Amino acid sequence: MMRYASNVSHILIRRLHQSKEIPLLQYLLPLAQDAIYYGCLPGKAEIEALQYLINPDPEAAVRVWNLIDTKMAHIFISLRLPRLAFDNLIYIPRLFPAITKDLILKEYQDGTINKAVPIDPEAIKAPNMIGKRAEVLKDLLIPGENKVPIRILSPKPLNFNFSDEKPKKGLFTKAKEMLLGAKEPVIEPEEETAIIINLHGGGFIAMSSASMRIYLSRWCKDLNMVCFAVDYRLAPQNPYPAAIDDIWQAYLWILNYSESILGIVRI
Repeated sequence: MMRYASNVSHILIRRLHQSKEIPLLQYLLPLAQDAIYYGCLPGKAEIEALQYLINPDPEAAVRVWNLIDTKMAHIFISLRLPRLAFDNLIYIPRLFPAITKDLILKEYQDGTINKAVPIDPEAIKAPNMIGKRAEVLKDLLIPGENKVPIRILSPKPLNFNFSDEKPKKGLFTKAKEMLLGAKEPVIEPEEETAIIINLHGGGFIAMSSASMRIYLSRWCKDLNMVCFAVDYRLAPQNPYPAAIDDIWQAYLWILNYSESILGIVRI
């Protein structure tokens, strides 16, 4: 059974590559026909699978890999997710010195690549955001080329609002306040929480935080933790070390601002 599944999967990948310019729904039927046809002819399936493996196409493999990141896949994934209090993307600016090819080449030359060496604190000093929290929160909702998307997942409500606008009150709420008097909202004290910084799978060429919620949301729910999932840029559209720099920028932003801007007090 496993051998049959492997052979048919290679044939389906070949079909997917041949139909790369056709919308997904239009070649679902041919894919199903191939699965039935080669299921009845396992010998032919094995021969055609071997012919494909002799000259595989990386682009087709990546395209199949990214099928889980389609809108339809996200809808089906969402149906299986546990309910979270917060599951949204924010867009953080790149505030710190970038990781570039020249920087990595210099580390090779100095023999410091992949080694723990002291970093000059001044080189990665975070800009002072005191007094700018409301302004920064609004900006986090605006995507941009010079920003890194991060998905925040939390089992509990987070202690911040992206807008200064007060929630609208219904007629029942207004009448109740007139009779009993309006009460000041009770602000829950901030609690320390453990956080997860997740770098989703996909070999830096595929997938996103949205497709990885199938396990991230369960981690958050079961472990009672807040998760930051980094949507780094993908190759080949964004060559190395673009993804590494996005991860670096996100890591430093979370360390410096998760508490002061988002109100997430880390353990």
